[in-house]
Amino acid sequence: MVKKTDNRVKTVLSVIAVQAALTLLAGIIALGFSSWHAAYSAVLGGVICVAGTAYSGVRAFFGRRDFDSERFLRRFYMAETQKLILMALLLVLIIKYGAIMALPLMLTFTMVSVMGWLILLI
Repeated sequence: MVKKTDNRVKTVLSVIAVQAALTLLAGIIALGFSSWHAAYSAVLGGVICVAGTAYSGVRAFFGRRDFDSERFLRRFYMAETQKLILMALLLVLIIKYGAIMALPLMLTFTMVSVMGWLILLI
């Protein structure tokens, strides 16, 4: 018998896996069309998104086993808020201190973010 918790964990892990695969694909495409610098920037954009999703998934779905709806919703919203703060902080740090190309970074970040939402519909 499969528990509800197992399905939630599988969903989180599948979203992270799809986002990581898209990140690598974007890096390969950027390398093919441009340069190592563009590929590096694209991979960093995807890593920012994957890190945020992983953090949010761990905070919301792993850990305590109490699934009282009110506590879960509070924990989920807190995890999403922290994810947005983490992703914004990583974006600022990478743009400010990294020698990156902005277009591949932002395109990959946006693509991986959107695909993370769309994969939940499948």
